[in-house]
Amino acid sequence: MRVAFLFIAVAATFALAQVQPTPCTTRCNVQASDCMKACVGEPKDAQRPEKAQHLMSCMKTCEDQNRQCKASCEK
Repeated sequence: MRVAFLFIAVAATFALAQVQPTPCTTRCNVQASDCMKACVGEPKDAQRPEKAQHLMSCMKTCEDQNRQCKASCEK
């Protein structure tokens, strides 16, 4: 349950980060959302302790990619 809440919180942060998203930032947010979905995989597996470290690492990678994508939009 904690993992699902964390996923929702991170996804909401990406979605609400831009008040008026440009097409570029919208693309970045969609990519981040797809990345997060791939990280979670099967919800029942996310509850297993051995998957927690992998999930957190994957979500961090998605966040870093999203940050880089948005930075390239500002150029």
